[in-house]
Formats: sequence, C-alpha cells, structure tokens
Amino acid sequence: MRLGEVRGTFRYAVYPTDVERFVLGSADNGPASAVSTPYVSGQLPFGTPAPPAAFIAYDPYERGDLDVEGYLADIPYIATGGGNAYNEVHYERPIRVGDDLVVEVTFTDVFEKAGRAGTLLFRTRTTRYTTSPDQGGELVANTTCAHIRAFDTTRRKDGSE
Repeated sequence: MRLGEVRGTFRYAVYPTDVERFVLGSADNGPASAVSTPYVSGQLPFGTPAPPAAFIAYDPYERGDLDVEGYLADIPYIATGGGNAYNEVHYERPIRVGDDLVVEVTFTDVFEKAGRAGTLLFRTRTTRYTTSPDQGGELVANTTCAHIRAFDTTRRKDGSE
C-alpha cells in the first residue's frame, strides 16, 4: 500500500432500484439529508437524489472491490477484531439516479495504537466521487474514512513465542 497515491479507480452506475433501497431503508428526514427523496411506487425518475447514506454503497473498499486486506495476512499475530473507525463525507451534491460515478481511493495514513483488544492498526483513506467525464466530471463528494484491525501481539499465528 503506497500512501498518497490513487490505489484504485472504479465506475458505478446508479440505478433506480439502488436508490429505492436506500429510500425505503432510511428513516432519516433530518437536515443532514439535505434533500427530500420522493418515492414513486416502484420506480424513481432520472435525477432522483439518494439519501446521504448511499455514499457508503459506492465505496469500493466497503463493497469489496478494492482488495487491500492481502497484506494483513503477512502480519504474524492473531487478529482479535476490527471494524470501521469513522466516516466523514463532504458533500457537493447528492448521488442521483442516472449518475455514472467515478470513484478514486487514496490511502493517506497507517498507524498503530494500543487498545483493549490488542494493538490497533488504523488505515485511513480518502475517496473522491465525481460523475464520469461524459456527464461533466462534476465533483459529488470527498470522503475520509478509517478502518481498524486489532492484533494480539503476544500470540503468534504459528504458536511460537
């Protein structure tokens, strides 16, 4: 993993059924949603905005399209847990039905901290969402996210001390 370099570029089409799942699954109608998303009995028209949570569905890391876990297999200690540390989304506009998204992922930091579950390995990344060049290359959002993996550094995978 090289910090500061684009690790992967992905394209995702935003279909009405994708946004519909978020509309039906989202109970958030507060100011964070920034837009109201109409539900039109089974079909959402082109341009319908998705709720803010839709950004995570187009994150290549979360989708499993960007494989960065392979290097973790080389760590000789037993993994004891892990998960999402945080997500920050800086919106320019909502994702919309009909968008052809170009998503670029760049890892920006890797560091360790001591935690209750063992040594915590943090991996921070930025993700840039734009529309495709044929849709104008408009900036949709930038995100900063981090994941944690915990290791028990007193126990090796091979059982040795």
